[in-house]
Amino acid sequence: HGGAPATAVATLALIAGAIALWRLVPAQWRSAATMVFLGFGLLPNYARQGYPAIVALALLIPVVVRWPRLGARGRLGTVGVARAACLGAACAAQQLPWFVAPFLLAGVYAVRRGELGGRAAARVVLRITGIAVLAFLLIDAYLIVTEPGPWLRGIVLPLTQGAVLHGQGIVGISLYFTHGSDRLDWYGHASMLLAGALLALFVLFVRRLGPAATVLPWCAFFLATRSQDGYYLMMTPLWLAAAVTAPLPEFAGAWQPRPRFLAGARRRPVRLAAVPLLLAPALVSAVLAATGSPPLRMDIAAVRPLTPDAISGVTLRVANTGDDPLTPHYMLTTGQGMTRYWPLAHGPATIPAHGTATVELRAPTGSFTLPRKRSTRLRLRAFTGGPQTLSTRDVRRSELRVKG
Repeated sequence: HGGAPATAVATLALIAGAIALWRLVPAQWRSAATMVFLGFGLLPNYARQGYPAIVALALLIPVVVRWPRLGARGRLGTVGVARAACLGAACAAQQLPWFVAPFLLAGVYAVRRGELGGRAAARVVLRITGIAVLAFLLIDAYLIVTEPGPWLRGIVLPLTQGAVLHGQGIVGISLYFTHGSDRLDWYGHASMLLAGALLALFVLFVRRLGPAATVLPWCAFFLATRSQDGYYLMMTPLWLAAAVTAPLPEFAGAWQPRPRFLAGARRRPVRLAAVPLLLAPALVSAVLAATGSPPLRMDIAAVRPLTPDAISGVTLRVANTGDDPLTPHYMLTTGQGMTRYWPLAHGPATIPAHGTATVELRAPTGSFTLPRKRSTRLRLRAFTGGPQTLSTRDVRRSELRVKG
């Protein structure tokens, strides 16, 4: 029945989250808490669009505030149980909390182990995890029972989908500065490797990195195909909540794993060397993705003009220079990013390896108006989801007006 219910739920969650953070932080930080929630256009705009991540953000506020004290003295109490349930509910609302949950659980274990010892700390973390998982399953129980297949495919979709490039990060090399890449999948690999490396570094240096538990998880999106636009900045209220209520002294006695080859004052250079060693695989994967070459060569064979300044379709000659058959989705853009796909009117959907084909495309709205400014850059793009590739070709205005 339209998007109004989603807008209402997300907006109410945004207001509730702003109120919760305002009440939970010290009085001198309440103005800043209101500002990061409501003072910028980003979060209210996402709430108007009904983003479920806003609901997840609101649920994470009580979890993140003073999170190192969760399970103190080995007891959760009613408040601790409620906070663990909020963590599970946040994970059920949207997938972004999945990235921060391991950091919070690892940090709680480190702090509690420094206080109580290994076994007691493990029991605390297991109780928190169990309550969170139970809340997650209860919320999703109806979907798990009625549609288990679509439910499972849906929740892992951010990790498996071949979505078009978007956002600001390393992916901008292929999107803005080169003509694409035939190794876009490696951006996704780099993102997951970076997330794992950051978690390992957080565990190794938790006494220094503890306050950054709510910031580090989102850094992985700088290497993802769907990069930091939104995913990174959407969680800024959590940064404030952790910076104010989980300062560095909270982690002074936290446990840090120290294998024998890392132990001792003289081993400091070895410990520091772990940083580049852990980050190297992600960097190599990102370089592989960024240095790929576009697999498709596209030439405009004809255009279908409507007026002197508008066309209704184009005919392309497409050559696949790669070793895999590709099913491209085409678009003509006037900006740096991606736009709607142009439907395929005639021609094969899949281009065989080292093969060529002629395809006819229709403008998605029936017509495409050429930009009046000659400085506007026209680009013909072809994206494939499996394997993920991007091929881009600059188009001169004369190519769209003379041919036909």
